[in-house]
Amino acid sequence: MTFFSKVSAFFNNQANTKEKDTHVNTPITSNRNSSEALKFIVNNQAAIGSGRHKIAQSVIKKYSSSNNPEDQLAVGIAYEWEGAKYRQEAINYYEMFLASGIKTKLIGDWFLYSSLSKLYEKEYLFDKAIDALYKCIEVNKGSNSADYTRIGGIYIKMNIDKASLYYEDLKKTKSYLRHKREIDLAIVELEDKIKRGYVYRSKPRIKNTAMDS
Repeated sequence: MTFFSKVSAFFNNQANTKEKDTHVNTPITSNRNSSEALKFIVNNQAAIGSGRHKIAQSVIKKYSSSNNPEDQLAVGIAYEWEGAKYRQEAINYYEMFLASGIKTKLIGDWFLYSSLSKLYEKEYLFDKAIDALYKCIEVNKGSNSADYTRIGGIYIKMNIDKASLYYEDLKKTKSYLRHKREIDLAIVELEDKIKRGYVYRSKPRIKNTAMDS
């Protein structure tokens, strides 16, 4: 079975799965057994600017050495809030949490894998970014069209021919019929890029420095 045949089989399997909950990315903000660090992060998601920076620093300084998986997730999100210089640290802590096998009631699986995919993509870890999006499709029962088009967008960065093959294969699946409008728009954008001779050029990496206080 070719790679794209496997992708096709995966899409069809997800399309045939009945939706039970299309809101798995909605955090539950109260659970007395959850870590205080993660509760603090979840309850302050709306924070911006210097306020968010101070919250992130306080969580990192207090919990970065914790062995509690939920504390590790909180630190990962805090590092993500701190921006590009700390993406690798964010990835490390997200991966620690996922490796623990622990499920948290405060943050849904879709949010975790979607966030991790964005981090991977920004660090040019494209294969890992795509794998994380497949997990998004799995946990969200294929209900989010953006998960599919984000995969296409990453393939464009990797190799525009791979993106074409990806969409060709996707169009043969029930997932395409489910999200036809959004996927067709993505295909139009891809075709325009091909006509223009588009080539993705990565940006210089931002070096990590000691965190400002």
